[in-house]
Amino acid sequence: MRRTEQFLLVEKPIYKAAQVRLDLKLDGVGDITDKLVRKVFKEQLGLGYRRIKGVSNTANTHRNMILRQQFAYKMMELLQSGKRILNIDETWLS
Repeated sequence: MRRTEQFLLVEKPIYKAAQVRLDLKLDGVGDITDKLVRKVFKEQLGLGYRRIKGVSNTANTHRNMILRQQFAYKMMELLQSGKRILNIDETWLS
């Protein structure tokens, strides 16, 4: 099984068309271009991509770890008192 197929089966991201092109070249497939790889992925497989944005890694700063701990403590208090908690995840919204 090709490396590219393994990525698609386990839903790992393929970052560059060159990665697929080189994988196909190792399997003896003729010369193809990155543009052709992107076209096949988009038109025939319905796959797309978008540029990811770099964000600063502040998740594990001392301050944020303390805030998460305080949040968890408050949530446990609310759950033990019988409150219902609704979590609305807005991270997927741009």
